[in-house]
Amino acid sequence: MMRKLITAMIMLCLSLFVQAQKVIFPTPPMWEIFAAEDKTIGISAVDVLNSSTQDYCAIEYSAGLLFSTNRQERDSNHQDDSNFYYSAYTETGIPDAPVFYQSSINSVLKEGVATVSPDGQELVFSRAEPGTKRVHLYSAENINGQWQNISKLSINVEGYLSGHPAFSADGKRIYFASNRPGGLGGTDLYYSDKKDGDWTGPVNLGPVVNSPHNELYPFMDKDKGLYFSSNRTGGNGGLDIYMTYEQSPGNWQIPLNPGLALNSPKDDFGIYIFKNRYGGYLSSDREGGKGGSDIYQWELEDCILIAGQLVNKGKQALPIENVRITANDSKTNASLETRTDKTGKFEFCLACQAEYSIKAFPEGFYLNEIFISTKNKDCKRPEPMEAVIQLFEIETRDIARNNPNTNEFKTTQPLSGKELKERNEKNKAMLESISIAEDIAEGEERILTEEGDRKFREEKAALIAENTVEAIDNTTMKLYPEIPHIYHDFDSYRISEKDHQYLDDLISYLKVNPALKLAVNSYTDITGTEVYNNWLSDQRAGEVQNYLVERGIESSRIIAEGRGEDMASKKLPESRRTEFLIINEEVSGSDDDYSENIINTEIAKIHYGFDAYLLDKAARKEVELVVEKLKEHPDWQLEIVSHTDSRGSKVYNRRLSEKRAGEVRRFILSKGISGERVTATGKGEAELLNECSDGIGCSRSQHLKNRRTEFVFRY
Repeated sequence: MMRKLITAMIMLCLSLFVQAQKVIFPTPPMWEIFAAEDKTIGISAVDVLNSSTQDYCAIEYSAGLLFSTNRQERDSNHQDDSNFYYSAYTETGIPDAPVFYQSSINSVLKEGVATVSPDGQELVFSRAEPGTKRVHLYSAENINGQWQNISKLSINVEGYLSGHPAFSADGKRIYFASNRPGGLGGTDLYYSDKKDGDWTGPVNLGPVVNSPHNELYPFMDKDKGLYFSSNRTGGNGGLDIYMTYEQSPGNWQIPLNPGLALNSPKDDFGIYIFKNRYGGYLSSDREGGKGGSDIYQWELEDCILIAGQLVNKGKQALPIENVRITANDSKTNASLETRTDKTGKFEFCLACQAEYSIKAFPEGFYLNEIFISTKNKDCKRPEPMEAVIQLFEIETRDIARNNPNTNEFKTTQPLSGKELKERNEKNKAMLESISIAEDIAEGEERILTEEGDRKFREEKAALIAENTVEAIDNTTMKLYPEIPHIYHDFDSYRISEKDHQYLDDLISYLKVNPALKLAVNSYTDITGTEVYNNWLSDQRAGEVQNYLVERGIESSRIIAEGRGEDMASKKLPESRRTEFLIINEEVSGSDDDYSENIINTEIAKIHYGFDAYLLDKAARKEVELVVEKLKEHPDWQLEIVSHTDSRGSKVYNRRLSEKRAGEVRRFILSKGISGERVTATGKGEAELLNECSDGIGCSRSQHLKNRRTEFVFRY
């Protein structure tokens, strides 16, 4: 009997994809998180929504949720069919008692759950006539908050089922299920694109996604992850939820079943993912429900909810919508991103026992950063941790302060959030940069009193000193601590408080290595005149030099130089930087004098700073030698292979290595080499040159060996 009930409503249940600008998306995408072997998913019935009949396919909608049910209401003209019910969220964010949804999309016929376009102006749903197989897709138009102008979609086929619509993230495509002729058997998944106000002829997703059995209930997320249910061979029983993704247009990956972490031996279908991507709803007739299919909530466990708020200078709530917020794990480099809502609020679900840097990127305000630690926190706490980010508005006088060429200064448009990107974004793992925190045994607890902090720094300096000599490719050379760039605010040469830690660690290192010298090179972006930018970069280099000298480093050991717009990037915040190079001999300040002390001069490979992929000037010199070889030998082919160390997740490292390889290839092609001669591959941490894999304590110089790009010439 249960199987018949499920079958009867298969074409009625529709998944909703509500795409708004405030979407939160983690890195890696949700389909990779679901695929991880160490994932933990908690599933519990939402009792307030369920009844003894069929309750299914809940989705978030208009400050609450919408779902389908065939429950009977007294004094209702809509008995014995399937209708939409609505449940408003309470102040605590949980569903309230559901009520019949008073809308024209409910009728005396059978309706399933709808999907709403990203702009909220179109709703697509299915409607069936009782006792027939006529199940078709309908659309409705949002007019003054009411769904009107209901009409059949042109993609229906008379005599066959069409249902389960789900919009793509951009609203230009719709996915649905159908048993129309030409499929692979049972019901298949199709898509149709919207052009000139109508839908194009449906396209079958093909044999990778579809099977001879039933594929139903599609749900598409922003990361091109496709979730659906199927009773194909190899499942856990009944309908199982599967997931795949489109690696490139039309190139779907083999669907993966996340197993009993999400599915049961019964029917599991109609998955919906919350906006924060850490939970959602699914429908199931698994054991323990109230009867029929019930609505369950799923959530990723082992994380702590963070409730954030933007505030102004007076610490009052700042209601700015769509501000980009990032959270970076200082140890693993895992990165999350979200957007604020209309009230300036945002949410994250952060891993337990971790430390995060949370940054805000608002337009018209200075960027700000706070630090959150989930260590020693209860991972099961019901209430979220609070995170307040205070923002300070940019004033006109701040844009051109200290500017000797004000009349020529280019400030023709307001500064954007992208323009004012955080000064230290490239150094996501601040605690892992120069502080060599990974060289301290994990789990060692310290109370950092003033005296304890002093001893801790002395130990760090000693550890650095012990790791200054290393053999690379049988060539003994000096290796020095990786010093992250520091980044400057727009039109500013002041050193931020956050960058003092880097400089203080650098000072400690220089004091225990008195024979070493330091090159300080400062740069600007391309905004403003060349004369002014040369002056500003000199001020930046001089300010850093003064900071070091005031704290005990002899000025004769520092070569400070402003280089203006030299090496300016299109990514403006990356151009407003000061770089540091440790040297061990007298130099004039030019790269030619000391570059060989920084990087292996053989063409065989180049190395990178921690979490870096852009080419510095020394690396460019090496790559230019590669270009010369290619020009000398026009019949040669080049393979670029980039790698990372083991720190960070494997997914992140693979992407970082691809960025490294891609940046090198872009540089080579810019020198006139044909793209047909050059291939680029990123292998992440798959080919380490030493034993420094996950969980192995290694020095900074040992990790440096693995952060490399290799060049292979082929005839």
